[in-house]
Amino acid sequence: MRRGEVAATGKGGDRRSNDVLAVGSYAAKTARDLGANQRTVERDLSRGKKITPDVLADVQGTTLDKGVVLDELAHTPAPEQRAKLIEIQERRAAVRPAPDPLNDPEAHEKQLAALRAWCILEAACALRRALNTRPHPARSA
Repeated sequence: MRRGEVAATGKGGDRRSNDVLAVGSYAAKTARDLGANQRTVERDLSRGKKITPDVLADVQGTTLDKGVVLDELAHTPAPEQRAKLIEIQERRAAVRPAPDPLNDPEAHEKQLAALRAWCILEAACALRRALNTRPHPARSA
């Protein structure tokens, strides 16, 4: 069978067709549909394939639903991912958050002192500008 005969029978493939799969991969089509970068979609697909569904469901929508945590879970063998998730949760719980600056009396006093110093400095600068705005004797003639 010749090349022309294959094309006439409709069997065989045309790599230059307008078929989406021929033009690009699933990641490229999804990235285009979502308006995201193709590499981002590929990375998310890879994580989704490597992390077990039950662990992924436990992480989804929590503070652990971040690329760093998902990558750590994805690089862990599937049978050990549950233990790894517990380890990450414990590690994050051990980190004590910084005190709330709005409720810290010492920080509040420091902020007031800085504001007072700035007001005094601003008043001194305004006075200096006012004193330097009188006409120069050589220019007034």
